[in-house]
Amino acid sequence: MIDTVMGLLLLLLLVCHLSVVHPDTSSDIAAIVKAPLILQCSCFGKVVKWTTSYFYSTETPIAECNSGMCQIEKDFQDRFTFLDDTSAGNFSMTINSTVYNDIGYYKCTCDGKSVSGLHLKVYDPVVVEVFEGDNATLPCYGNTRRDAQDVQWMKDGGKLPVYKYFIADEAAAGRITMSKEGFQTGDLSLRIGSVRHSDASLYLCLIHRGSREGDPRAVLLKVKGYGRCGSGKRGTGTAGGKRWRCHL
Repeated sequence: MIDTVMGLLLLLLLVCHLSVVHPDTSSDIAAIVKAPLILQCSCFGKVVKWTTSYFYSTETPIAECNSGMCQIEKDFQDRFTFLDDTSAGNFSMTINSTVYNDIGYYKCTCDGKSVSGLHLKVYDPVVVEVFEGDNATLPCYGNTRRDAQDVQWMKDGGKLPVYKYFIADEAAAGRITMSKEGFQTGDLSLRIGSVRHSDASLYLCLIHRGSREGDPRAVLLKVKGYGRCGSGKRGTGTAGGKRWRCHL
């Protein structure tokens, strides 16, 4: 009986913590180590505050603006700056060079009301670099022997199609495919055909409804612009049974 009561109390505390600290406006964002990042916030009130916290830690102040006068806390002044003229209501902040320990929850309040909540994860991704028009393989591996029903690749916070190994239809997937056989052996790599510049992005590999991450956790796809011919050349040829052409 005591154990049951204690369990209910702990659950109640957790629910209260989540409801107070993480507003309905919260969203997940991904950042790359040493890369800049923008934390979005809009407010037309008088007092704006930015804070951060990690798991159950108390909130740490980052910056505060009062009637247009802004002050960034000393510990954040080296890397955090306001993005624009705050008189227009834009109180977004830039992290000039993200470090791994920036992971956590960021909150922007406007006159005491939370208007922006961001769950930040930081990655040191594997880099895959290809020419535009070539094919790319984004590596990912994970244990799929037990409860894993699917693997999900995410691009920039927008989700690519979820692939479930027992219903995946590679023929219908277009340029972006995965292998059923690979899923069964733990190879969750994503294959992108005829790569475009718009494919360049940070990709995340998630397993079983996003409950755990694959290995590597993230892949950064970079796309070069000149294809096989190189800068300033033109020509045609055949590779992999397909014709290719480069223009000046």
